[in-house]
Amino acid sequence: MQAVPGRPFLSRRLVLAVHHADKICHCLVLYAGHRHQTKERTMTGTNGKALTIAQAYFDAMANKDVEQISSISAEDVVCISPLGELQGVQAFRGFQEGFASMIKTLTLLAAFGDDDHAVIVYNAETYPVPSAVVAEHVVIKGGRIASTTVIYDGTPFAEYLKTVQPH
Repeated sequence: MQAVPGRPFLSRRLVLAVHHADKICHCLVLYAGHRHQTKERTMTGTNGKALTIAQAYFDAMANKDVEQISSISAEDVVCISPLGELQGVQAFRGFQEGFASMIKTLTLLAAFGDDDHAVIVYNAETYPVPSAVVAEHVVIKGGRIASTTVIYDGTPFAEYLKTVQPH
């Protein structure tokens, strides 16, 4: 497994969700800390504390309620996305405010989890990009979002930015 320049987290974490008939049948999260060591965690539940919080997180994103997102996030929350890694609730809040300003609608496609981990998959209809499928692996500690890894294809957003004139 090789690191992707500028995106070292892509070499460490992979979320694989298998979708079948309107529900995820199996979700596998792989963590590769070393090339020859892999830790596997299989989530088989469709309920649990993490799933409940992840669903509340999705609802808050869909409603552009950044205050609610902040209230269910840990002070030291970590957010990893194609844009990089953010640490702390204020940085996460800024990330969510930027995302909220782009959202037209979010449609939940799948949610799956247990007490500690959840995966949500949704379609984001945004002003710059008409349709982007997003997957998030959400980790819960102490009843709050400790981290989220956001996975989406950033290419259409980068293409959009090329068309925007600077102020």
